[in-house]
Amino acid sequence: EEACLIWERWKLIVTTGARKRTDGYETDNPTPGSQTRLYDRRRDPGEFFNVAKQYPALVETLRQKMTEKFAAATQ
Repeated sequence: EEACLIWERWKLIVTTGARKRTDGYETDNPTPGSQTRLYDRRRDPGEFFNVAKQYPALVETLRQKMTEKFAAATQ
């Protein structure tokens, strides 16, 4: 499962790793478990460079925003 949040210049993608892909896209050696990816859409519009490790505080802020959006959507 995957969730995405776009906020200003940033795009956060969080995956749980809980399910096998069913969209026909398979990789040779998929990474098991959850993953967090952060892209700077201004500097990297092609989303090639995951900068999550360089911005841990921003990742946490965006995760919180994502949680708030999900909570609001389920009320």
